[in-house]
Amino acid sequence: FTAKFSADQTRMIIQPNQQLLYDTSYLVTIRSSARDLVGNELRGDVERQFMTRTIYARGLKIRVAKLIPQVVDPPEALTGAGGGRNEVLRLRSDVSVEYITPGVCSTLKMMVAANPSGLDLDLRVTGDRGQGLCRARGISGSDEWIPLECSVKDQNTFKLIATGGTGIVRLSDAVLECSSGARQSRCFFDSDMPESFRVHDKIIFGAKCYNYEGDLIPASMYVFTVKLIHCQTICHSHVELVRERSDYGQYTVPDHGDFFFVEIDLGMRDSRNVIIASTQIRPQTVTVRVTTKPPGIKVAVDSLSGLSPLKSIVVVGSNFTVNVPTRSYGGGFR
Repeated sequence: FTAKFSADQTRMIIQPNQQLLYDTSYLVTIRSSARDLVGNELRGDVERQFMTRTIYARGLKIRVAKLIPQVVDPPEALTGAGGGRNEVLRLRSDVSVEYITPGVCSTLKMMVAANPSGLDLDLRVTGDRGQGLCRARGISGSDEWIPLECSVKDQNTFKLIATGGTGIVRLSDAVLECSSGARQSRCFFDSDMPESFRVHDKIIFGAKCYNYEGDLIPASMYVFTVKLIHCQTICHSHVELVRERSDYGQYTVPDHGDFFFVEIDLGMRDSRNVIIASTQIRPQTVTVRVTTKPPGIKVAVDSLSGLSPLKSIVVVGSNFTVNVPTRSYGGGFR
């Protein structure tokens, strides 16, 4: 999962990196080593448990023929076809075809047959981790069309695999049952983007977006917005960079003072500023501690002020300012 904080730093939003399983109990734990902006740790681990429940996704039927195959192995072993039964795909034996599931979907239904000379063919449908979702065995040209139905709940991808004897597996009326909002674009940030930064680091970012059919959206439609979110007791954001018509970009982290982090939003040029995907990159930090003799004197580190001893978290590589009274009972600071 990815943890994201609200602009005022009062809420942490946990975003799963993949769909959660249905009817499953999950436990979220924040360890006591977690620190706030001034370096205070939790008194103990914080745990929250929640349970997902099954909601049958329906309201929109999407034909598999509309989806763009992401992987075809071998490439020449998949063809489209016509025919009286709305036939959409022909798969030769020993071929696999992978698709991106177009949103939240519940079932995949199809009719399966073989070409007239086909003999003893199998068709398997597998999920994200290669687990079997459904299977039709011993398909031959002399057979009638066979109905096949699979559950594709919580699957980000699914794969059609034809194996067995000789001939061609024919798929007709292949339809996904999905939720009404399933025709949405999906964007994925590059996996090699940095997880943290120091001041003056160069962050290289990139992403790929697909429409609900699985077709790659041209980079000319992308709009990246890089924001620097500056926090101490109150947070506010600055738009640092807007990059359009490209699927990558770079941003050099400035020395901004105080605690801050970087947020990168990605939208489409024709989507009226709707953000499709967002990611945060957090800084590497150190704790600055200001003490005085005697203690209890008001001091400040950049915009954070309080009575000494005072702790503040600053970004590695940044310059910061310590402010103390010019005269403090003949004492000093260190």
